[in-house]
Amino acid sequence: MRIRLGTRSGLAAIGLSCLAFAPARADVRAFDIAELPGSGRIVAAEFADLDGDGRTDLFSVSLDGVPPNERRELQVRFQREDGSLLAQPDIRSSAVAGAAAFDVADLPDGPGQEILLLRGPGVSVLSFANRELKQREIGVPNRLTLGTSPDERGLDRLRMARTGIGPNIRLLVPLHGQCAIFEPDGSLVALLEVGHRANYFIPPRPGPLIGENEIEQYYDFPRLDVGDVDGDGRGDVIASNRHEVRVFLQRPDSSFDSQPDLRLTLGRLTVEDQIRGTSNVRVLPVDFNGDGAIDLLVTYTTGGFLNAKSETTFHLNKNGRWDLENPDQKFLDEDAWISYQFADLDADGLPELIQARIPMTVLEIIELLVQEAIDIEISIFVPDAETVYAVPAAHKSKLDLGIRLDIFEPRGFVPTLSADFNGDGLLDRISSGDGKAIEIYLGGGKKPFATRDLRQELDTNGSLRLGDLDGDGLTDFLIFDRTRPDAPIRIGINRGTLPGTIVTPSLTAPNQ
Repeated sequence: MRIRLGTRSGLAAIGLSCLAFAPARADVRAFDIAELPGSGRIVAAEFADLDGDGRTDLFSVSLDGVPPNERRELQVRFQREDGSLLAQPDIRSSAVAGAAAFDVADLPDGPGQEILLLRGPGVSVLSFANRELKQREIGVPNRLTLGTSPDERGLDRLRMARTGIGPNIRLLVPLHGQCAIFEPDGSLVALLEVGHRANYFIPPRPGPLIGENEIEQYYDFPRLDVGDVDGDGRGDVIASNRHEVRVFLQRPDSSFDSQPDLRLTLGRLTVEDQIRGTSNVRVLPVDFNGDGAIDLLVTYTTGGFLNAKSETTFHLNKNGRWDLENPDQKFLDEDAWISYQFADLDADGLPELIQARIPMTVLEIIELLVQEAIDIEISIFVPDAETVYAVPAAHKSKLDLGIRLDIFEPRGFVPTLSADFNGDGLLDRISSGDGKAIEIYLGGGKKPFATRDLRQELDTNGSLRLGDLDGDGLTDFLIFDRTRPDAPIRIGINRGTLPGTIVTPSLTAPNQ
């Protein structure tokens, strides 16, 4: 049995100068839907050109049973010349057993992209040239990575493969208190002292049986970002956690020192925060103004569940330094949890600031329990030469996010602004319609995302992944649900019927 991907795959041979403008009709489906049978719980799935033939393939990871009798399996489906995928996988392998996380990258192992698996001893590299699985190991000398045990509930993607920190792609592999930089061939470039922190819960003995383990640990490894801090045009490594920021500068010969070149104390947490354990500090390195130097956003949230207060500060890069005591701009908010994301929504080269605000009041909690939904207030701030971002927000909107109270996770996938669905070069918003439909809100214009341009009924419970599966230059999607055993993988092929669609067929392998 074969699953057809749609009718647009033949467009991949058309030149880039040939643009097709698709008509917009509200009564036409925007996506052709196909399903691939699930086996066990699908905990990961991605689009990737694994065999290097220029056509996008699909791989997934399934879990069947519970430990110690759990079985983990990698399933790979290669796309055929006619644009179809087999219902049954071309490759089934237990190679993912014991893996803690994964990544996908195009390493110089041969044609196609590779799957990287984080394990305790190092990283396994799976390649699929000639549609045959080959595996090699990158070991960490005399050390263990953070992937000392597989994730019991799933398998998440960890960004190990990075560009910008050397002449070619390199791997950032988390260790305990250190980060290893590897060349793709496995040679060690540096061991960065990025730091770490931990919290332990040890139930008293003798005493009441209140825990299932002898020791329970929460381990925090710093966030890793790459960007030019000192303005020399080379990518540096930025390690940040709630207490400090460490910067490791790239040398002219592409090497790194093990000790940080810059170490800054954030100084946001109070003693009360440390005692309560409910506060957090998030650091996001971003180039706010397009000058090529990395700036910093720091969000500090304090207080309890119903009296949260957030302070967000913006720090411009000035001669390779950030003045954390004197921010260039500050946002204050109360009675809400705040999240930030940056995206270039209008394609002008400067990132807009997207704020998601979740009010946390008694009424909101009652609404959550009664209606099983939370309100999210979305604000979009545009860059401003006088400050950093112009206030008030240029655009505001609201959305309801359904919540499954049994597992306290969203109904449907989390809305995202990370893809262009009509090919006009502007990012659009895709939402899951409370787990019941695909909804598209197109970007652009004076009020981006203000109008719902598409609603197509579909089971959207699960996680969303995006890519160009049929090579026509338009964004397709897949959805998998790790909470429902044997749930199928749902694939949506973009038909090119959204308003203003411009089709630019791909001539190279998608997802590179």
